[in-house]
Amino acid sequence: MSLLNTGELAREFNCIHEHDDLQELISLFTCRFLRLSDDFNPAEDEIQGLTLDYLRALFILQYHRTGAFVDIMERDEGIQLWKDIVYAATTEALEKREGEIHPPIREFTEMWIKRGEVDENNTSDFTLFIFDDHKVMLKVDRCGVHEAVKHFEDQEIAFLSYCWTGFVEDSLYKGSRRRRTTQTLHLSDFCDEFYWNNDVHPDAKQPTIEDLTQLLGASGR
Repeated sequence: MSLLNTGELAREFNCIHEHDDLQELISLFTCRFLRLSDDFNPAEDEIQGLTLDYLRALFILQYHRTGAFVDIMERDEGIQLWKDIVYAATTEALEKREGEIHPPIREFTEMWIKRGEVDENNTSDFTLFIFDDHKVMLKVDRCGVHEAVKHFEDQEIAFLSYCWTGFVEDSLYKGSRRRRTTQTLHLSDFCDEFYWNNDVHPDAKQPTIEDLTQLLGASGR
């Protein structure tokens, strides 16, 4: 379980060795939301569970991490500090990467088509609009990440904890495959994600919400 692999984390973050009590708390917190069975054996490499439980174990902790900034500081100051940290960390991460860090649009499209097939463990409900091999758009009506944290009252913090961090990468990344999102389920009725190859469609224009509605009507879906 990568969520509980503190040894791997410790190789990247040496400070973990100084906080054994925190390691235990995080592991217990994670196990609570994973809803592990009574006969769970930590020595096993794999366990079976529900996707939504896995997402809760992962993203609820992220929600509380971001929420700590506004709990300790004034809300606006806490949010700004969180944003500054994310921008700095994302900038550093991108500087260490070479070449394209995302798969081609066509490969990405095939992945979403496969995900859209009937699957009892599917936590998403979406419509995929394929313009060509280099430009696609998603309209997401249900998302596993949102399902995991939608019960929290402060949806702005939920948005900042996950979706917004991806927007930072979108704004800084200068590779071929680009993404643009104008709204998310945390703060709107649905999420829209526009993907394009900027080498083929320079500064591609994103369809409006009205365009999406017309496309849905034309497709009879």
